[in-house]
Amino acid sequence: MHGATAETTYVRHAIALYNDPVMTQLVAQVAREAEGVQRVDRHFRMMAGEDMAYLLEAVPGCYFFVGCGKEDGSSEPHHSPRFQVDEAALPIGAAVMLRAVAAYFVDDAIEPHRPGAFL
Repeated sequence: MHGATAETTYVRHAIALYNDPVMTQLVAQVAREAEGVQRVDRHFRMMAGEDMAYLLEAVPGCYFFVGCGKEDGSSEPHHSPRFQVDEAALPIGAAVMLRAVAAYFVDDAIEPHRPGAFL
C-alpha cells in the first residue's frame, strides 16, 4: 500500500535428523536388556532442530532420549533454564550407550552396516 519492498534470505539452520534403522535396532535391543530401563519406544517422533543430525548424516547412528525428568511431571523441557535432570537417569543412559558400543565393536555376529542385520 505504501510502496515498500523487502528482500529475504532463507537460511536453513538444521537438517532433518535421520536414525539409521540398523543402528536404531541395535540401540533398542541393548536398551531392552539394560538394568533400569522401563520402556523402549521406537515409534516416538518429534519435530526439533538438533546438531546431531550433521553427525548422523556422515556416520550411521541412533539419537535417543533418556527419560530424565521428574517423576511427578513437573520438569521443564530440555534447554529451559528451569530444566532439572533426575540424576538417577544418568547411569541408565550411560549403560545403554556402553552396551551399544560393545555390541557394535565386540559382537562378531553384529554387522550393523548390512541392511537387515538385526531382523
